[in-house]
Amino acid sequence: MFEYKYIRKNTDGSETWESGSNRTATVPASGQVTLTDTWRS
Repeated sequence: MFEYKYIRKNTDGSETWESGSNRTATVPASGQVTLTDTWRS
C-alpha cells in the first residue's frame, strides 16, 4: 500500500494541493497498478 496526493503546478510557478486526505492504493502481486482519479478541489 502507498499514499499519494496530487498537486497542480500553476503558470505563475505556485502549487495547489488537492483537498482532503491522502489517497491510498495497493499494488497487486503483479507489481502493476492503474489509477483513475479526479481532482478534489
